Amino acid sequence: MSRSTIKKELLKSISFILIFFISLNLLNAQSNEGFVFEKLSIKDGLSHSNVYSIIQDHSGYMWFGTQDGLNKYDGYEITIFKHEPTNPNSLSTGNFGKVYQDSSGIYWFGTYGGGLDKFDPKTNTFTNFSYNPDDPYSLSGNQILVVFEDSKSQLWIGTAKAGLNKFNRTDQTFARFQNNPEDHNSFSSIRAKCICETKDGTIWIGTENGLNKYDKDNNNFKVYTHDPNNKNSVSSNNIQHLYADDDDIILIASRETGMSKFDPKTETFKHYRHNPDNPSSISDNNTEFIFKDSYNNYWIGTNQGGLNKFNPKTEKFTHLKHDPNNNNSISHNRIEYITEDASRNLWIATRGGGINKLDLNPKKFNNITHNPENINSLPHPSVMAIEKDKNGDLWIGTDGGGLSKYDLNTKSFVHFQNTLLGLSSLDMSEVRSILIDKEGIIWVGTLRSGLNRIEYKNDKYDLTQYINITNNKQSLTSNVVNAILEDQDGTIWIATSEGLNKLVKSDNPDNYTFIQYFQNPTDSIKYADNFISSLYLDSQKRFWVGSYVGGLFQFLPNEEKFIHFSPSNTPNSKFTRKFHALTLFEDHNETLWIGTESNGLIKYDPEKNSFSPHPKNDELLSNMIIGMLEDNLGNLWISTTNGLSRYSPLNDKLNNYTYIDGLESSGFNRNAVFKADDGKMYFGSNAALTHFYPLEVSNNPYSPNLAITDFKVLNQSIWESDLLTYDKIRFENKHVTLTKNDYFFTIEFAALDYTIPQQNNYKYMLEGLDDDWINASNKRTATYTNLDPGTYTFKVKGSNNDKVWNNDATELKIKVIPPFYKSWWFMVLFAM
Repeated sequence: MSRSTIKKELLKSISFILIFFISLNLLNAQSNEGFVFEKLSIKDGLSHSNVYSIIQDHSGYMWFGTQDGLNKYDGYEITIFKHEPTNPNSLSTGNFGKVYQDSSGIYWFGTYGGGLDKFDPKTNTFTNFSYNPDDPYSLSGNQILVVFEDSKSQLWIGTAKAGLNKFNRTDQTFARFQNNPEDHNSFSSIRAKCICETKDGTIWIGTENGLNKYDKDNNNFKVYTHDPNNKNSVSSNNIQHLYADDDDIILIASRETGMSKFDPKTETFKHYRHNPDNPSSISDNNTEFIFKDSYNNYWIGTNQGGLNKFNPKTEKFTHLKHDPNNNNSISHNRIEYITEDASRNLWIATRGGGINKLDLNPKKFNNITHNPENINSLPHPSVMAIEKDKNGDLWIGTDGGGLSKYDLNTKSFVHFQNTLLGLSSLDMSEVRSILIDKEGIIWVGTLRSGLNRIEYKNDKYDLTQYINITNNKQSLTSNVVNAILEDQDGTIWIATSEGLNKLVKSDNPDNYTFIQYFQNPTDSIKYADNFISSLYLDSQKRFWVGSYVGGLFQFLPNEEKFIHFSPSNTPNSKFTRKFHALTLFEDHNETLWIGTESNGLIKYDPEKNSFSPHPKNDELLSNMIIGMLEDNLGNLWISTTNGLSRYSPLNDKLNNYTYIDGLESSGFNRNAVFKADDGKMYFGSNAALTHFYPLEVSNNPYSPNLAITDFKVLNQSIWESDLLTYDKIRFENKHVTLTKNDYFFTIEFAALDYTIPQQNNYKYMLEGLDDDWINASNKRTATYTNLDPGTYTFKVKGSNNDKVWNNDATELKIKVIPPFYKSWWFMVLFAM
């Protein structure tokens, strides 16, 4: 029998050369790998790209202090507050260095030129504190660099040119600490840049002239300065930031000399400097800020070297720099401020690049992607088939890049390209299916080039190719190979676009033949269809065939017969027409699931011969089901053309995941699924190979606060734009009063969780009108028209992106006043 048989040796040396070049690519790409930064810029409504401070207030709002305005953010919109010359109850200036909220809820806005602004949300009033040359108890300077509240609720204010201040809340005065050259125990500098407190209550201040320790008993300072002759001294006198760790170790960010650790008990220092020969050293000696997140990761912002993630165990730094060719990289290399919100998002303020947000929660999904600039990546974005060999290597088939082997340990690829395999007129660049049989033979099905057998022996790969030969009944029925299956006897079955094939082996792979099986239209099969999309062997060793037109078949190998199962022929069927079966899967309860093209997921019970739709079909992301796996807890993972879903039978709950949740693409490919022995799952999409451990796909646990953000009558906001006017309504539970002319109004609201705000959900009701809660999905507005006179209560609830709800409703009283001719007094007068 004639066939196309081609062989090519791939020596180990080729792999070594490939890995060498791969290592070079890894070194160049390692810094930003896995980190996805979201940005807020002027395009998003930010008032200025220079941002100097970020806080999340007690209500859940984010506040950004910029060079031109104070910004308030609810996850959707930014409200900008600036100085209003005609409004005495406004901010003193628009240039903000620091934003701070103390333990009592009072806001402190440190400006750069306008002094210190205090805002009390309970009284909705402003107070400005500024330098008065005639008052020694006024603020010492108007350029504020830091605002800090200590454990005794004392407020400390550092200035740029006038030293340090401690605020007396009782008489609203300031005690000044300034440098006296004749007193070595005085404050060491005119510039108080940063403040921290250790657990013993000691206040530490970083200046441009060393580190100051405040002696509260003597009301003076001990100063630590740089001594070039003493390695155990402050590395630089120009200190930019201090961070007091839980063990009372102080981390110091300084100009010129990187980062240092200081132990106050032993008064010893350890320094970390940039080393151009060490890629794991800090990226820049000009450091600006230090922050420790809730996962005990240390983040160091630098002046020109971007963001650094520091591992205290290995004492190595990971560099995260701006890459103009990578939209996921940080927006700018000058970092001014770092903080974390209540739902574990890291916020980074930059000077010139606006704001960056990094989700610190464990990633739900990991993606292996195609990068045309990197040989150590997928050879093509679309992954069509996945298998794993006995050595633990992944074999990946792509739709245009052919076959690749991926080493999970070294994270390196070897690509089996046509030129390396010696292919000429025929190729296997468009892979559709992969099977590794019990003997370790790799079988690769293609879109146009038939079936390929690859065997590794004697340090080489041997390739044998099998194709359809016209009028030869011992060849493949078609060169389009959709699925390959090995049964319990070791027999290889091949599903093609033109029927089923059984491989008949001989001593020489060159002489393998095939037995062809077709559905016979003259049989009792109602829908004859030889386009086979999937093959499945269940726990009872039943051989199931999914076809594109005919739906579900069982194949009896001994009888060489197909049995058709149609939902329209079964008792009490809920289906009125045939379905296109794209994928088959059996769960641990021995339930057979059929993924269809347009009927969603269908359950088939072989014992009862009954079909029924999945109970959550309406909630699935798509009616086209193209892959299924079951995790070790019995949850069913369902891949569709619009995303991935997890169904939990124990609580009948469905979770949907799309690109917003970290998938590289929401469109997956048919039967491109694989579950490893350790429980890890792999799904091939049209943009990546997605892999994850199901137990690590955890939901965001944060229950967000709900805020009413605007109230519009006839599409015009009735709340003025001055600072926190609507917060006054929330704090004092005031109501809105409307008249007959206010017949159309809209209420806007927001769940203050910033992980993926677009996926926050809402439900609301207007007591006095609505009988039940209205499910608004992710819509953030409620509109009402022509309310009858009376008193109503608007209530709203919200969830985060993973549907964790805050069931404590936020309320707003709404009173509609009747027209005068319907008022009681008019009726009395009219009666009289």
